[in-house]
Amino acid sequence: MRRAITRIRWFVWPVRIRISDDPSLKILEDVKLFRDIRIGDTTYRGAHDTGGRTINYVFSLLPKDAFVGKDVLDVGSAAGAACFEAIARGSRRAVAVEISERSLRGGLFIKRREHIQNVKFVSQDFFAFLRGRKYQFDVIFVLNVLHHLANPFPMLRRICRTARKHVIIEVPDDLSVEHYGQYGSEMMDVEGARRAAGPEDFSQFLAMYDFVLQAKRPSDSNAKFFRGQHSRRTVYVYEHRINQRSKSYDERLSEMKIYRQARDESYRRARADAANIDIFQGDMPSDVLGRTLGDTWTEGLVNALVVGPRCSGKTYWIENGEPNTRPTYHQKVFKFSNNNNEDGLYRHLNPKPGHGGQIAEALISTLDDEDTHCTVAALANAIADRPVVCLFLNVNFDDHFDRLYERELVLAGMAHADVNPDEFEISLRFDCLRFIQMLQKKTCQYRVLTYTSTKH
Repeated sequence: MRRAITRIRWFVWPVRIRISDDPSLKILEDVKLFRDIRIGDTTYRGAHDTGGRTINYVFSLLPKDAFVGKDVLDVGSAAGAACFEAIARGSRRAVAVEISERSLRGGLFIKRREHIQNVKFVSQDFFAFLRGRKYQFDVIFVLNVLHHLANPFPMLRRICRTARKHVIIEVPDDLSVEHYGQYGSEMMDVEGARRAAGPEDFSQFLAMYDFVLQAKRPSDSNAKFFRGQHSRRTVYVYEHRINQRSKSYDERLSEMKIYRQARDESYRRARADAANIDIFQGDMPSDVLGRTLGDTWTEGLVNALVVGPRCSGKTYWIENGEPNTRPTYHQKVFKFSNNNNEDGLYRHLNPKPGHGGQIAEALISTLDDEDTHCTVAALANAIADRPVVCLFLNVNFDDHFDRLYERELVLAGMAHADVNPDEFEISLRFDCLRFIQMLQKKTCQYRVLTYTSTKH
């Protein structure tokens, strides 16, 4: 209760100010704004700020009319300096997202005092705020945020999904500094993701989502940053290039090579698992299940769940095999999310005696895509100690890339189709080995189906 009252007080309690010798300068007590915020003839500065640090050097990279009528998001906004400046330049609305309620106090005070209506402050984890959003903001600022994250790429992916036109990033030139404060626990827990070695990694990542570096400039030399960390920083402006030609095979392959080594290692180790079964072109699902599961399958005592990322061959394998053993299996495509249809999952995964023999599909991607599709943890909990065998399709990098690229070409030729770079970037990070380890921990039944093109 005390904590709840404190949270309310931070947002509604009047923020005291004291006026210096310069009557236009309002210094907010016990609040850090991080930048001077100028509204009309009044300049606001936090009690512990270094005077003279403004947002102007960031906005100088875009024309003054670039914000007219636009929707703007500032991720890690502090007091919302970028939002106030965007509104002053004609933006339709600006949203400031900040996980520190204390940092928002100054911005909320300025908004009330200046009667600014079209700036909204949101106190929420960035990752959670961006969940499920798509192309809702024209311009997104990510100023001095990414280097605080042990794994910045899941959030950067969601920013790419959300931005229509521009992404503006500010980061230190040296990302190896280890004493930056870290936050965003959801993103730090994602396994198998690399750390950013430097700003060039962000440019390479953004290129997957068709954001091209438009301009950059060093941050102002007199700008003092949080905790006295004065590593030189640079501002980067990326523009979203859309409705252009489809990327060539070599272009896409070059972008995705960063995932090849990890994926090849996962493929090799999963194939070496004691529960691995090599399957080949033309192998029928009932034949494979009959010879690996024996009587439990032929007598309808278990169901099978085929699991894998997009374009790994789940549907193709099931639909192109004519069942020739008993019982005849029933295909059931079941792509469930973590938040919906879990009751349906449990019903499917618990056949009554003699009513098994169903094959379903579950689309599983990486942990940081858990808002959209099933996670291995949810799946393991659902099938533990139940008459279900989980079949993981283990596909190598090259075969999987070819299938993804073929799908992209098909979608590119369809009207109003959504050509989604996630289908490459997330799918090629699929780590079969990590999922196997989770199933082993929960003592689930599973098999690894390594899809190979020719018989040995």
